Amino acid sequence: MRLQKLIGQRIFTYDFDNKKLTAAPTGWSEEIPSGSEPLYITAATASSITAQATISSAEWSIPTLFSTSGLNSKTVLLYKRYGSTPATPSTAVTYTFSTGAIQPASPDGWSLTIPTTDGNPCYVTQATAIGYGETYTIQKDFLVYSDNVSQKMVTLIILTNP
Repeated sequence: MRLQKLIGQRIFTYDFDNKKLTAAPTGWSEEIPSGSEPLYITAATASSITAQATISSAEWSIPTLFSTSGLNSKTVLLYKRYGSTPATPSTAVTYTFSTGAIQPASPDGWSLTIPTTDGNPCYVTQATAIGYGETYTIQKDFLVYSDNVSQKMVTLIILTNP
């Protein structure tokens, strides 16, 4: 089940001043819904140098059945110095929660640490890993490009009953 199928190609806005998503995707909530149906969660990371950040439907993680034991989540940031705007990694990236490592270790020259200054600007791409296993695979389309490492950032987790 992809969230994109549930919400279409909508753009959402997060307001950093009010600490609020302007509107949760249809059928999803930032609060635990009432009832006894299974509960699913999804997450995305909002980042911007301005007071608001936009989040496309492609940026939300794959919905996961919620359980109170063992849920892992991490905003994964990858950095690259380059003379002009680089493309995001061309392959999926697998994140290991216990070690903080990724595979491949340096996809298309991107790394988990800010590279040493070399005269080129530093770019960042990000995605949210969330799940119950030891690892989470971030599909290449989920890595969102950003060009400023000094941005405001918040990870949003929203919930729904199917």
